[in-house]
Amino acid sequence: MAGKVVPLRPDAPRGAPWYTQFWPWFLIALPAAAVVASVVTLFIAVRNADSVVRPDYYAAGLNINKQLAVDRAAADRGITAGVRIDTAGPEIVVDVTGKDLGAPDVLLLTLSHPTHPDRDRSFRLTRAAAGEYRAPLDGMLRGHWYARLTPPSADWRLASRIDFASTGPLPIGASR
Repeated sequence: MAGKVVPLRPDAPRGAPWYTQFWPWFLIALPAAAVVASVVTLFIAVRNADSVVRPDYYAAGLNINKQLAVDRAAADRGITAGVRIDTAGPEIVVDVTGKDLGAPDVLLLTLSHPTHPDRDRSFRLTRAAAGEYRAPLDGMLRGHWYARLTPPSADWRLASRIDFASTGPLPIGASR
């Protein structure tokens, strides 16, 4: 018996080839499904990049002191504003009060959507009366927004979160 190969079970019947059996394909399908799911997840992650993180986060972090200075300038002057929608126009109306306002002819209002940057809106408000600034509005605004109001000189800034579901003027102030 030294060089002879002995089958384990000489009476065992010859079965069908492995590729016609269920279990080998089931065992192959499990890792294959994980690979397909990983590729789909990678595709979704690359296509829908997280827009919350700014690509220039370091430079934005360095500029935070400049932003705080213009916020303090608005607080020192006591500048506050209220945003409302005039549905007759439709127009967005901003009423601004404060000492040493300078009464600029134009104010810039930026509304940033908290989750969809493609919905961000900018308005160039022109003075309609003392302390009242208006701009045309194409479509209505709904939900929460981050509002930023500045003059063209950018020597002060008001910034806060506003909710257009509320009624009445929506306050933006340096202290908020």
